[in-house]
Order: sequence, then structure tokens, then C-alpha cells
Amino acid sequence: MLTPDERQRESTEIQVLLAALDSYSDRLEKHHPLALDVVRRLAIAFWRDGDINRAISLLDPAVDQLATLNGPAHDRMRADLLDIVWKIMFEQGQLEQASLILCEVFECRVRHDGALHIASLETQGDLALVLFELGRLEEAELMGSEAFESARTHLGPRHSVTTVLAWNRMLNYERRMDAESARKLAVSELAWLLAEPPSSLTCDQREIQAWLAERWDWGSPRAC
Repeated sequence: MLTPDERQRESTEIQVLLAALDSYSDRLEKHHPLALDVVRRLAIAFWRDGDINRAISLLDPAVDQLATLNGPAHDRMRADLLDIVWKIMFEQGQLEQASLILCEVFECRVRHDGALHIASLETQGDLALVLFELGRLEEAELMGSEAFESARTHLGPRHSVTTVLAWNRMLNYERRMDAESARKLAVSELAWLLAEPPSSLTCDQREIQAWLAERWDWGSPRAC
């Protein structure tokens, strides 16, 4: 729940972004990067404000417009916009729709950045999570494993993306009642976090560190 001050800031931000969008619409093409960045930021602001319909009404025509264009830059912009759409769908419990949109985000990321780029690996991990929620466990395991192994090899075992992907796999093992696999993965890929000062870690890593410290009764400071 937003405080009155936070809601006032949200309202101000929305008004500023709406004015910017009007200005850009008069001077730039709809698919100009500056205009699309305002659309993205405005959609996020509406989403945070609870106005999902207005967020989607901004995103849908922008995504459709980009679908008629070719080129890596348009793939990136389309992925950035669709990344908001699938998260809204997921939040609303529309998992099948979220998975379809997320597949498209992944394809756009791979075309633009390659399969081993951080954004591609993060999206692949997100897709594994959504597939797991849909009960497509074998597909989820394959995709999650592939994303984790690629991140471990190309980003390193202590990279934030690798850590989050390992964490997601561990949670999925636990939810499948495979406690032994979850324990082995936590020990081999995540236990190093407990010896690190929180200031040296990303926020995601600090949250995982705090959870592990509580689970294993480790005298590590809580963070985040």
C-alpha cells in the first residue's frame, strides 16, 4: 500500500510522463526510441498505481507497431515492452498468456543480444519459473538447468544472475519435495554467500544470503 506521499509522487511522475509523451508524439515517430522509453516508463507507473488497463492500453499498440518493423534495435525495444506485459499477466494469474509472451521476449533477446547475454539468460530463467508454475515440470527443469549452466560457464559461479538462477532451481527442487537435490545445490552453489560481507553483494544476493543464514542458523547479518 502506497503512503499518501508516495501516491503523490506517483501522480506527479505520471503527469510529467504524459506531458513528455504528448511532446514526443508531436515531434517524433511513434517507434522512436525516446517515445518508446516514455511509453515503457509510463506503463510501469500506471501498473504501480494499480491502473493495469491504462498500462496495457499503452503497451499493446506500441508492441504491435514494432512488430511491423525489422532490425535488432526493434527487437530490443519490443522485448523491453513485452517484459512488462508478461509480468502483469503473471501477476494477474494469467500464466498461459504470460508464458507465450515470455517466449517472445526470449526470442527477441536472443536475436538482439545472443543466447549468452545477461538479459537472455535472465529471461530464460524467468521462463523456466513460469513453466514450473504451469506444471510443465520437465520443460521447466530443462530450461532452468540450461540457463544456470550457461550463466555459470559464461558469467561465472558468483555472478548475480548465476546466483539467482541457482536459487530458483533450489526452490523448485524444494517444491517438488526433492530435498536432497535442493540441499546439494545450496551447498555447492550458494553457501559461499554466507562468508561474504553484505556490502560486496547485490540486493538479490543479500536476500538469498539472509534466507540461507536464517535457514542454517548462521551468524550472518540480515540485509535488504
